[in-house]
Amino acid sequence: MTDMDLSAFSENADTDNPIRDQNELFRLATGVHEDVYVPVPYSQYISWTEGGELEPYNGSERYFSYRCAAEKTTFSVFYRADTDGLYCATTRFPNLTTVYVYLNGQFVFDRYITSHGMFSLGRLSAGDEIQLVYFVDPGWQGYFSADVARMDDIAFRRGYDALADEPWELTEVSDTRLSGTVTAQRDGLFYTSVPYEPGWTAEVDGEEVELAATFDPAAPTVLLTDAVIAFPLSEGTHTVTLRYRTPGLTAGMLISAAALLAFGGLIYLRRRDYTLFPDSSESPKGGFRQKLKSIRSRFGNHEEVEN
Repeated sequence: MTDMDLSAFSENADTDNPIRDQNELFRLATGVHEDVYVPVPYSQYISWTEGGELEPYNGSERYFSYRCAAEKTTFSVFYRADTDGLYCATTRFPNLTTVYVYLNGQFVFDRYITSHGMFSLGRLSAGDEIQLVYFVDPGWQGYFSADVARMDDIAFRRGYDALADEPWELTEVSDTRLSGTVTAQRDGLFYTSVPYEPGWTAEVDGEEVELAATFDPAAPTVLLTDAVIAFPLSEGTHTVTLRYRTPGLTAGMLISAAALLAFGGLIYLRRRDYTLFPDSSESPKGGFRQKLKSIRSRFGNHEEVEN
């Protein structure tokens, strides 16, 4: 259970600072006002290619302006761990797809950065040096952002304890159903980490509740209540049940059943050696064409009588 203020939190695909957004999400969810991610300032920045230029943009701690040389240019931004802990990073470099991460001068991994978000640097020791490296095509110039932050273990533990005092005690767990009880100490938001997608339904004490009222997968801004399963819940003890049913499953089963029945009917007729339009050479009475000719003949005679 969390405070209802969390329901207003939204995530924008073009967000400028995911670390700031995560701190805001943590504050709204837990009521803990300390930042769970503490920014780490850069220690230095270098253009390794002669003719390349790199510098902080207007004295910023996170924005850099750059100008490439006439050849492929390498830029690096360095950060030093101030204490032991878990570190993460985020960077946005328009038109560039990959950043390369080095720890104490050794390559450790690369990360796609076309979708903006945070990625873990792992647990570091005080004094460890992180280097974010960018290989940029000749002639490019512009701006990019880079951030490194350390998770505050004390703030995280306080937030965890705040969320753990009203747990959802599960009694049924399967791939398509979750059910259990929760005791809300006050009115608030029942919040889960289950990603929302069409097909999920929720019931509180046997009554269905609305999920993801403004869900739109194409929207650039996504409310938290459209991204995960979350809904208002009143004070008291409740039984909460989540069910998932694949959209279109019922219609698909009906169509499949109708196709099977049709196929079975054809097999039945085939086994009876039934022919819908028998050929005249196989019919003792001249077949379909002969019958059609007889019908036309009778109608023709009828018309002659009337005339």
